[in-house]
Amino acid sequence: MHGPTASALAPRPSSRQPTTTELLNAIAVWVLSALIIAVVPLLDQIDHEADGLYDNIQPWQFIVVCMVVTLQSGAFLLCARRPETTFMVVLLLPWLICLAAPSALFNASTLAVLVASFHLALRLPARRTWNYLVLGIASLLASQTINDLRVDPQQDLVPVSLLALMQAASSVVIPVLIAQFVAARRESKVAHANELSALKRERGAIIDATVARERTAISRELHDIAAHHLSGIAMMSAAMEHLVTTDPEAAISSARHIREQSTAVLADLRKLVGLLREETPSTRSVESLVSIEDLIAERRASGQEIEFLPPEDTHALGQGIGPLAQMVAYRMVQEALANAARHAPGAACRVEFDPSDAGMLTIRVVNDSPARSTPSETTGFGLLGMRERAELVGGQLVTGPLPDGGWIVDLRLNRETI
Repeated sequence: MHGPTASALAPRPSSRQPTTTELLNAIAVWVLSALIIAVVPLLDQIDHEADGLYDNIQPWQFIVVCMVVTLQSGAFLLCARRPETTFMVVLLLPWLICLAAPSALFNASTLAVLVASFHLALRLPARRTWNYLVLGIASLLASQTINDLRVDPQQDLVPVSLLALMQAASSVVIPVLIAQFVAARRESKVAHANELSALKRERGAIIDATVARERTAISRELHDIAAHHLSGIAMMSAAMEHLVTTDPEAAISSARHIREQSTAVLADLRKLVGLLREETPSTRSVESLVSIEDLIAERRASGQEIEFLPPEDTHALGQGIGPLAQMVAYRMVQEALANAARHAPGAACRVEFDPSDAGMLTIRVVNDSPARSTPSETTGFGLLGMRERAELVGGQLVTGPLPDGGWIVDLRLNRETI
């Protein structure tokens, strides 16, 4: 036979002790009820026109009323845990007075019913609260009527019942309405706090999205700057390797260009950092459509073969095109030429403006020679950056291989909406 387990021998947790609020609530009910029991008879004696109902109260009746009030106050120690049980106990205890010791002190027991109704409505849903409300009115109406008729049998039933109904309704309905008002205010505060919390979360999400967009924009700028200059440096370095022995003067010229390109990339990086630091003023110029010609001249100086077909009317080149869209077009040409130099070194390129649609600005970069590895087969972010920029200004970007093995990058910008 097995002995008791350790869990069985362990002491069981004691019931929860009443909180300070519950204890103060019970004491307040008892004190106020006791004041009613003590003061009301004194006032009746002072008033010479009173009916003298309090003069005939016997000591044992006084004891019963005090006992009922004390039991009602003790029931409030359960209010926070079982408000329904507390309400029913407080509601039924006055029957001891009306049945065993009817007296004019019966009203002292209704104060606890009033407080219990308030706590019940504060902790239960409205539908359940009103069910208890009807029961409370009926119980108080019956017990009050029986008590008054037993104290003075000569009274008429109808007036006594109406007065008892008014007292019962005021003892139950009024505290329930007050409790529902308090609960509504509490729910409103909670809803307001939740709304503020939601707004804070939304603001945080907006900030995170803004930071993500800024990081993406910074990465595009860094990629374009590095790709543009470093691809030229790579081309000139490769050419200089062969020119050192065959043409020293050309090799020296290539070294000079490499130094210029390195200095330029460092300057652009410093300017970009200057844009990101609020305390550092930046004089970095904004690239535009007019700057494309300088870009092509720079690429040609690094050894890349480029054919440039500008529009006939260069004055109308940027008409209807905002500065952001012009920078997008500039970066597209810059990245397309860098990709051509990186993936198809030595291949001829063509940069042209398509004047066929006056409402659109169409700029196209074509690599006529087959590339050793097309941009779509690499893991770089050049094409992705171009596509993101085009979407940012509502443009249309088309990239892909040509039938003869070349590569095309085509950007269309709407002059009316940008």
